[in-house]
Amino acid sequence: VGGTVQLAHLAPTYAAVCALMTVGGKEAYEAIDRPKLYEFLMRVKDQRTGGFRMHVDGETDMRGVYCAIAAASMCHILTPELTAGVSRHIHTCQAWDGGLSGEPGLEAHGGYGYCGLSAVAIL
Repeated sequence: VGGTVQLAHLAPTYAAVCALMTVGGKEAYEAIDRPKLYEFLMRVKDQRTGGFRMHVDGETDMRGVYCAIAAASMCHILTPELTAGVSRHIHTCQAWDGGLSGEPGLEAHGGYGYCGLSAVAIL
């Protein structure tokens, strides 16, 4: 999702997929160009860590993991290639207190916990 002068970004992509799934029906589902969405998700996947960037060359954090995995699941495009390393990445973001941080070594946060645990539940 993104206009002619905007970067495609995982958060509004996730929101758009959710909105279309809420509308429901064949027409709403087919409005999503699933091959193009998959290409985008693979472009923002960090192959080194298994996480996802919010946009091309953007920040990597747990929001990206959830937005990517949830959108892919709703669109039935979860593949081993897309999910490779995701669980490991989430595990590396576990902080000393048991919570999940946005990136390895940072402070745990409830929102990141939700995103990480929800992504694991989807997987």
